[in-house]
Amino acid sequence: MTSEDIRSRLSDRTAACGTLYGEARGEPLAGQLGVLWVIRNRVMHPAWWGTSWRSVCLTPWQFSCWWERSPNTDETYAFAERLLTEPPQGAEESHRTELLALVDQVRGGVGVDPTGGANHYVTTALWLSGTVKMLQGQTPLCTLGHQTFFKFA
Repeated sequence: MTSEDIRSRLSDRTAACGTLYGEARGEPLAGQLGVLWVIRNRVMHPAWWGTSWRSVCLTPWQFSCWWERSPNTDETYAFAERLLTEPPQGAEESHRTELLALVDQVRGGVGVDPTGGANHYVTTALWLSGTVKMLQGQTPLCTLGHQTFFKFA
């Protein structure tokens, strides 16, 4: 299946799950929830990101796991394809179940947004490097896991 085929078949739920996997699979729970709340915040306050979970996750150049050419992107697409086509087995079954439960929780608005309304994030190492021009002069809202969160008007 091509990347275009995979993206076209994703629902709101599976697009969010694939994004969570691609962006935050190595993060602690707080970091994973932070990424999902950024997606939710974008859906709830649409700008040019999109108006659905799927459109927000798949808007070009917003979540690098879908758009950059890297081993991480390849792994994200492989996971998304399995999510769409294969019943989970073994260790991936429990991992997939956990990720989908987090997606369902945040999509349902359960809990408090730990990011304080963030609509952007970047790895903390990149933030501390000072090399991201769009973040110069910005004040972070919080750091969760290895991610630092921001809100742009």
